Amino acid sequence: MTKNERLIFDLRSQITRAANQYTVNRDLVAAIIYDELTRRDWKDDAQDIEAGAFLMAQGVTKGVHLLALTAMRIEDQSFGISQMNVGTVYELVAAGLIPTPNGWTYNKLDQTLLLLLNKEMAPTLVAARLRQTIDYWKNWKKGGVDISNRPEILGTLYSKGLTGDNGVNPNPQPNARGLEIVKTMSAMKWIFKARSPDDF
Repeated sequence: MTKNERLIFDLRSQITRAANQYTVNRDLVAAIIYDELTRRDWKDDAQDIEAGAFLMAQGVTKGVHLLALTAMRIEDQSFGISQMNVGTVYELVAAGLIPTPNGWTYNKLDQTLLLLLNKEMAPTLVAARLRQTIDYWKNWKKGGVDISNRPEILGTLYSKGLTGDNGVNPNPQPNARGLEIVKTMSAMKWIFKARSPDDF
């Protein structure tokens, strides 16, 4: 079992709980986290380390700016193993899809980073985003599109954004990443069946 597979193994109960809570596919939640893990590089690790250090020292809301590796606003930067960006967490809280963290009113950014850097919260964040995406497409103003059983589309949209490149449409198409996530789902099934890391 690789390091990334072991992390999925260790998060099995959290993944199952989150998938049940948001009525989304457990193996898809796991496959998305696994996909994000495999794409991490040193910049992602450095951002997470520095964000954690700032939170420990004084909190980023005291005027400290995270990592000058990119020119992006902090709301557009992604953190943690879910590789979700700060702005998406704001959306999920505003929509009531995840509970409002304690201290949110006074320290929204710090509380968001605490969520993102907590590995055990990653399944909840991913599952909530999947539920948001499914509901958004289903409730679309021009009639709605059901993508609840389209893991290749949901995998694509997780990385591309709520509506993807082409907006909500009746014939959404997956990208290569979405198709790869679907392939990974079968490996995730085996991880959930394993009794120990040595069984996989």
